Amino acid sequence: MATSLADQRYRALLLGSLAAVAALLAAIGLYGAVARGVAERRREIGVRLALGARPEQVTRLFLGEAVRLTIVGAGVGLLGAASAARASRTLLFGVGTLDGWTVAIVLAGAAAIALGGGYFPARRASRLDPVIVLRAD
Repeated sequence: MATSLADQRYRALLLGSLAAVAALLAAIGLYGAVARGVAERRREIGVRLALGARPEQVTRLFLGEAVRLTIVGAGVGLLGAASAARASRTLLFGVGTLDGWTVAIVLAGAAAIALGGGYFPARRASRLDPVIVLRAD
């Protein structure tokens, strides 16, 4: 029995590994995009903090950008999934092509990746010292 399932088990392990690598690359890409936005807007962040913005507000600003990027990506992904649903219909057994639970789990995973990838640069932005940032230029 184990020998007959070895090929399927290998394919499932390979697919799961590739999915984990894809999720890691998505988190790294989102981290890079938000970190670049923080670096480009250092003076603006310094002015906001100097004028009384709380660090939580700055964190929320950049996390909101990460979530917006994720929503756009999820929308494009859903359109791609809907267009590829007919081709994958023969590969799915016992699951509809656009199963609601599967879509919900994937979107929840994308949201978790967005929050994880965007949190650290957003937190770093909120910890900038406005005096040092505004003196730099």
